[in-house]
Amino acid sequence: MSPHRAIVAAGSNIEPEKNLKEAAKRLGSRHRLLATSSVRETPPFGNADQANFLDQVFLMETTLDAPAFKASLKEVEDQLGRIRGPENKFGPLTIDLDLIAWNGEVVDPDFYRHEFLREGALEVEPKLKCEGQKSGD
Repeated sequence: MSPHRAIVAAGSNIEPEKNLKEAAKRLGSRHRLLATSSVRETPPFGNADQANFLDQVFLMETTLDAPAFKASLKEVEDQLGRIRGPENKFGPLTIDLDLIAWNGEVVDPDFYRHEFLREGALEVEPKLKCEGQKSGD
């Protein structure tokens, strides 16, 4: 079975340098980490009364299918102390990991809403198919 290629968006505003590095390390121990994007600073969404986020994108290879890969992202979030639930929907985060592209196809609509995701994804995978790309955030 040939491996799948996944593009993962990572963001943190609680000890972000530490948590981005640790997320990459933990994901790299489970899957093959092929490339990492530059780190970008972005303002928080929903609740402006918190620190800015640091965001990075990872290009990975995995033998898991998409649902199992997403589950492994959630496991890493949990290991790094991610708090879930409606009370923390727009609150500070130790780490947020989202699958934004799978085997060269965009799978998360946030890719089109947020320029930093597009920039990071195209930095690690310049041939990414992003038909229907919308301009602006």
